[in-house]
Amino acid sequence: MIRELKRLCRSHALCAVVLLFAGLSATARQDNNAPQPISMDELVFEAAHVSPSARQLAFQEMEFYAFVHFNLNTFIGEKGTEQGTGKESPELFNPTDFDASQWVRVCKEAGMKMIVLVAKHHEGFCLWPSKYTEYSVKNSPWKNGNGDMVREVSDACREGDIKFGFYLSPFDLHEPTHGKPEYNEFFKNQLRELLTGYGEITEVWFDGAGAGRHNHDWEGYHSLIHQLQPNALVRIALAPSKIEEINLRWFGLGQTSREVRESEWSVIPLVKKDFNESGFWKNHQQRDLGSKERLKGARKLIWWPAEYDIPLRPWWFYNPDQEPKSLEYLLDCYYQSVGRNATFMLNLSPDRRGLVPDGDIRRLRELRAVLDATFKQDLAAGAKARASHLRTTEGGPDFAHDAEKTVDGDKETYWTVDNGTTAAAIEYDLGEPKTFNRAMLQEYIKVGQRVERFVLESWDGGDWKEFAGATTIGYKRLLRFDDVTARRVRLRITESRVCPTISNFGLFYAPPISEVLPKLLSPEEKADGFVPLFNGWDLDNWVGNKNCHIVENGKLVLDHHRGWGNLYTVDEYKDFIFRFEFLLTPGSNNGIGIRSPMTGDAAYVGMEIQILDDSAPKYNGLSPWQYHGSIYGVAPAKRGHLKPVGQWNSEEITANGRRVTVKLNGVTIVDADLDEASTPKTMDGQNHSGLKREKGYIVLCGHPGRVEFRNLRIKTLN
Repeated sequence: MIRELKRLCRSHALCAVVLLFAGLSATARQDNNAPQPISMDELVFEAAHVSPSARQLAFQEMEFYAFVHFNLNTFIGEKGTEQGTGKESPELFNPTDFDASQWVRVCKEAGMKMIVLVAKHHEGFCLWPSKYTEYSVKNSPWKNGNGDMVREVSDACREGDIKFGFYLSPFDLHEPTHGKPEYNEFFKNQLRELLTGYGEITEVWFDGAGAGRHNHDWEGYHSLIHQLQPNALVRIALAPSKIEEINLRWFGLGQTSREVRESEWSVIPLVKKDFNESGFWKNHQQRDLGSKERLKGARKLIWWPAEYDIPLRPWWFYNPDQEPKSLEYLLDCYYQSVGRNATFMLNLSPDRRGLVPDGDIRRLRELRAVLDATFKQDLAAGAKARASHLRTTEGGPDFAHDAEKTVDGDKETYWTVDNGTTAAAIEYDLGEPKTFNRAMLQEYIKVGQRVERFVLESWDGGDWKEFAGATTIGYKRLLRFDDVTARRVRLRITESRVCPTISNFGLFYAPPISEVLPKLLSPEEKADGFVPLFNGWDLDNWVGNKNCHIVENGKLVLDHHRGWGNLYTVDEYKDFIFRFEFLLTPGSNNGIGIRSPMTGDAAYVGMEIQILDDSAPKYNGLSPWQYHGSIYGVAPAKRGHLKPVGQWNSEEITANGRRVTVKLNGVTIVDADLDEASTPKTMDGQNHSGLKREKGYIVLCGHPGRVEFRNLRIKTLN
């Protein structure tokens, strides 16, 4: 068998999912005809060639997805509970504004690729009208008992082009047959309903709650799943002895602990001592699951990737007294899961309306914004790459697997070396010095997980200096470190089980979080009565043309190349202080309308405060009433306080009765009495009827050029 493996290794054609070890069970050892135990070197060789199934690989490529806990528990007591008793009335379940499409929108905005819905929790209440129990939505006031939440969520997922899965609790406090043999058939019936009535199922999720209270027919459950949904992956916390039927496993070292393994192997050796008397694998929270030491005595090797699931809030179910966990916490979880060869399953807790709460949405948007800002540009993409070793063929060097394949952006190409080479290096020339503080590495796991240790180094002009390093890579490894500025970077693999493979290598710069997130209100402004006009994520507080006005990386951007038109606040304002920050591009021309109606030119039917690059050569002939900050045609502005194009400016517009003032970067550039400005006539000689208006909308006028706005906030006066 080993000779055949080595032959296949040379062609990189081996994609076995499970490698069985003949002669390693107790029974086989007693058989005189059984093969002798293989050596440690042979064992390591075999482990290095176990690889994922196509569906396991596709699942890992999703990386980030949602768990959703919303059930009868949400409605028990004043503030909900984590665990009902199974005796609570279905009459409690009555979400007022349930919207599955909102869940999907929230998930997609966050970059999540799937929703796994808790279809039944431990109390036994079913979110679908099961034929096998009365304890379900059909006996709730929600939609007069005619609702099917599993249907609505699964349909919304398909419409939103994300995957759908479900959690079905094997533990059922309501069902009287639980703990009796007939419960297994009851559970299979409910499982069959979910597997056949709701389209394609990507994941079926079980946990081990109440495992000691019932003798489950796990093999029967798995057989049914694979019969009815052959492409579904199964995840369970306590895996039975027929473990190859389980496709995913728990990732962390404890149910509530953030601690994770430094070395996360997807290739797991199964040893007889790892199973308890009930036949369950008992080592899923062990610190070492896949090292060479753990390979000793293995009776079987399987590809068994990890899934990391945590709640966004302290509880799994909604509690109004709780808040989402910090952004820093979630970033740590992301790097410790997706960045450490696992997937990240983040639980959402819809409130009693049936909606994801606003604070949770904001936290998810913050997470997405930081990740996007970090990984939007790969600084190593297209770099010149030179390896210390290259795989050879009978015709010479194998350039189909040279070092440049690690920076070509193609996940199907990779660098590798000859068999027998377990240490090698790749040097990258970035073309010029670049600053980075994140690194990404991926093995070509279609042929196995192999790398055991590596370091990253930068050239300081005289020597290589190590700035990061780790052990395993697998599907993906993300590293965080202090800023490094260098032109030349070296990846040095110091230990690998067999010839290493690297599919992708990337370097990134994560800017400070404060530079990424939308700036809303300072504590002082909040206490002073200011409120945000733009939340950094959407234009819900605005109406009008949303084609040329878009949200981009937490900023409100006017881009006339996308069209023309104005954007209006949904509310009218009389007297106010309006603050915002803006960034101009060369020659950009815009305006802020105040006290304007929603029709007509804001410069005449209201008042328009000029926002433009008045230093551009094409604006040399401007009149003072056309300068930046001026009230167009009415009141002049002082020039010379605008920062250069590409730098952020701060501005404050105050309208209080018949006086309007404009401050630019802390300097008052306009102080106008509207009665005096229009007597006997305006500066441009035109009829500015808007000067008489006492109230109106704030307008972002759609003129030529591109202007970016952020931190828009307002305080009403009087």
